[in-house]
Amino acid sequence: MTGGDSLRLGVLGGTFDPPHYGHLALAETARVQLGLARVLFVPAGDPPHKPGYPLSPAADRAAMVTAAIADNPAFVLSCVDLNRPGPHYTVDMLALLGKMFPGAEFYFLMGSDSLAEFPTWRDPAGIIRQAILAVMERPGWTADLDHLEREVPGIRERVVWLDAPRLDLSATDLRRRVREGLSVRYLVPPAVEAYIREHRLYLWSSEGGLERSLTRFSQVPVAEGRTLAAGERERKVGGPQGLAFATRAIGSGDEPLTVGQLRRSG
Repeated sequence: MTGGDSLRLGVLGGTFDPPHYGHLALAETARVQLGLARVLFVPAGDPPHKPGYPLSPAADRAAMVTAAIADNPAFVLSCVDLNRPGPHYTVDMLALLGKMFPGAEFYFLMGSDSLAEFPTWRDPAGIIRQAILAVMERPGWTADLDHLEREVPGIRERVVWLDAPRLDLSATDLRRRVREGLSVRYLVPPAVEAYIREHRLYLWSSEGGLERSLTRFSQVPVAEGRTLAAGERERKVGGPQGLAFATRAIGSGDEPLTVGQLRRSG
């Protein structure tokens, strides 16, 4: 680990299709346990482990994350993956974040199911050089650290375990519930539930495929400065292209954060 003056940032990647309370509980647990200044929510644009996977449009997923995190000033949306062509690999995303926040100490948040498969990721050694793995145990998954150490030397010292509640929530199951007309109340934040309903996400069309949201959004990356939804705007933190952050509250009039403000808040 680096010195006590470094900026500690959590990084939580995923498709967020949709974001749910499991994501938020993991992020908040990591924030408190690890003393993180911010947790960056990074929606995947083109996840290599899910080729051909029918994702909702990027703008819808970014808007849902914005809605989910609006009441927590420590949670921030990062479009670092949505603003660049895919496929998107964690090792490349961390390198981009490292350039935007030089000297920051990154904690990559993940479940024990992902940790068990970590040797199959693109350049796992490169990932642990850039970030500490903050791992939440998932039911039915136990990571064999001896095996992982043989596959990725040095990983044992780059893993910390989070005392997070075991909320067995799955985005796949949430989409199924919506498709079948079942309730997702108390499984996703109310603003996310309202967004899903308003934009008709996760419904089956008469052709038998996933019906895309009937909104003004198209399936394109979220560009910097683009309006995500009515009354929303993006917040940019720390300069170079490719990283945009949502405002903390929809329609809020607060000023953009600076890296200095991030540091002071930590």
